[in-house]
Amino acid sequence: MRIGVTCGGTGGHIFPGLATAETLQQRGHEVVLWLSGREVETSSIQGWSGPVFRNSMDHHYPFKSVWQILAASFRCRSQMRAFKPDVLLAMGSYTSVAPVLAARWCRIPVVLHEANAVPGAAIAFLSRFARVVAITFPTARDFLPNRRTELTGFPLRQDLLSSDGAPFFPPDMFTVLVMGGSQGAQRLNELASDAIIALRQAGVTVRVLHLTGLRDEVKIREKYASANVPHLVFGFLGNMGRAYRSADMAISRAGAASCTELALCRVPTLLVPYPHARRDHQAANAREMVVTGGMAMALEPDLTTDKLAVHIRQYRESPEKLAAMRTALQKTAVTDAAARLATLVEQTAREREE
Repeated sequence: MRIGVTCGGTGGHIFPGLATAETLQQRGHEVVLWLSGREVETSSIQGWSGPVFRNSMDHHYPFKSVWQILAASFRCRSQMRAFKPDVLLAMGSYTSVAPVLAARWCRIPVVLHEANAVPGAAIAFLSRFARVVAITFPTARDFLPNRRTELTGFPLRQDLLSSDGAPFFPPDMFTVLVMGGSQGAQRLNELASDAIIALRQAGVTVRVLHLTGLRDEVKIREKYASANVPHLVFGFLGNMGRAYRSADMAISRAGAASCTELALCRVPTLLVPYPHARRDHQAANAREMVVTGGMAMALEPDLTTDKLAVHIRQYRESPEKLAAMRTALQKTAVTDAAARLATLVEQTAREREE
């Protein structure tokens, strides 16, 4: 089969799309990626051996110009007429709009994937043109009435559980992993670093592995160094498997990728949803993860340095609770989401042939 995968925009769309594309490629299909042309995509797809089309679509808000949508759709239609895909998989974000409209134009069946518990505006709009919407969280069905949905889970990078690279630290001290995500990292960086420093000042031994984002990297590293907190700080980290293997617990935003990666790697986590996320989807994601028993949730407006320090100390002093949370995550994590989504794509292409 010939299969198109549109997954441009952010890592939360690129990585699951790439994981599924690689699975389809391994099954012998000819796969092409449709991307937006953003700089972040170049580094994210290193190692991809198939063709790539770029449609130059504004990820943030393409609907500001009908002409922009039409121009991008015409470009995608020309590319699809040349490649002739049997099916298109679209991973969401606004960069999916033009390829999906072009596929509809060319009568190519479309499979959508929604990562979050509350579908984004692009998926909600494009679902009317799709044969099926694959979802990560069951509650997404409630927001897609009269649409066919299939629960596949969130496709993860194939190297996430590889044994390449030892943990960053020996298991001789309680280690907290802090992940601010691609947006809203600054406030969580401040809360987490202040709480960990407060614990250090109170004589509680805690080590931190902190992923700050590039803007706060130097500042947060200097804060920990000044307070004599054992630490490693990264503005960006490629090998997330090493980070997860190093952590006794995590403090994280509640993006779909973070939630599913932490669950797969069995890291007990305190989720702090980004309060300004579109449609408050991070809070919805967090509520879904809390139900598993492997994660907890705290709302940022209610969270103070002292409260977060109490959370960390409770985790540190409750190894039996952490063990129970890890067991719960092991039971609920979806490990074969890329394979499930790839199979759904194949089935949709075959339905076209019948």
